[in-house]
Amino acid sequence: MRLFKKNVLIIIIISCALFNSSLAHGQELIPFLKGKWVGKALYQATSTGFTSQKDSISLNILEQSYLEFKGDAEGISNGKKTSWAFVGYLGNRGRNICFINQANKKILVGYVIHTRNYSSIKLYRWDEGNNRVMVYLLQKIKATDNLKKQ
Repeated sequence: MRLFKKNVLIIIIISCALFNSSLAHGQELIPFLKGKWVGKALYQATSTGFTSQKDSISLNILEQSYLEFKGDAEGISNGKKTSWAFVGYLGNRGRNICFINQANKKILVGYVIHTRNYSSIKLYRWDEGNNRVMVYLLQKIKATDNLKKQ
């Protein structure tokens, strides 16, 4: 009987540990953002609907300290190339992301998509001058990809 009670207690403890979400899934990891990210506009949203767009953006995250990071960016919008420095922040769980252009204080917001084999950032940028929202999808350039292109 004593052995039975001990086994039941062990099974209950293991079951609780397995079904407790914080133990089963673990803490969400803060994504490692440092490096080069490149992407194109998926589409733009205007008052008349959605259309495709050829704008692009390239981010180079130079420093990251937990939820804060900074770097420089380059973008092509309406055929015009611009460069700027930015600071950025991740949300507490490492999924939501915000970039602040240091030159004009414009903000890009989005979220990080991070799996074992794939990292991307989906960003939204409000373009007040043209009354539109741009939606970008950026992918992280791996070190091996950089070597192949050189």
